[in-house]
Amino acid sequence: MQKKYILSIILATLILFLSIILINYKVDVFGINSLQKYYYNSAKYERYQNIGLVRNYNYDTIVTGTSLSENFKISLLNKLFNANAIKVPISGGTAKEQSLLLNVAVKNGVKKVFLDVHYNAYSGSSDRMHPSFQFPDYLYDKNMINDFKFYASFDTLTL
Repeated sequence: MQKKYILSIILATLILFLSIILINYKVDVFGINSLQKYYYNSAKYERYQNIGLVRNYNYDTIVTGTSLSENFKISLLNKLFNANAIKVPISGGTAKEQSLLLNVAVKNGVKKVFLDVHYNAYSGSSDRMHPSFQFPDYLYDKNMINDFKFYASFDTLTL
């Protein structure tokens, strides 16, 4: 009797857990697996959304850097340089965070990079990450297994 009860609890928990993973993967709130029509306008989620844009958007030019690059006009850039640009700023971004993003963009075939150089991003250790905003570096690599903790998170269901 106890064995059957414990087994049914484990099975129900596993089904719930797998359902959350499937929902997070299919809904794809940050556009990590597919291009989305709408994105949350929040610096808190910028680091998650940027990787989805860099992986899925059709572009040949990228504008990135700290929050200073949020003021770049993409339409003007596209007209002046005959480009198809995207803007993926990282508010308070460090050199390491920008490097991780640019590595993915270069692997996806970006031809031009416009990078704002802000002294705060390049001061301190080269391994420094932003202290307030968690950087999902596990999403910036090719390993799909470590993305599991993102898809298994309840946080994306509360947005």
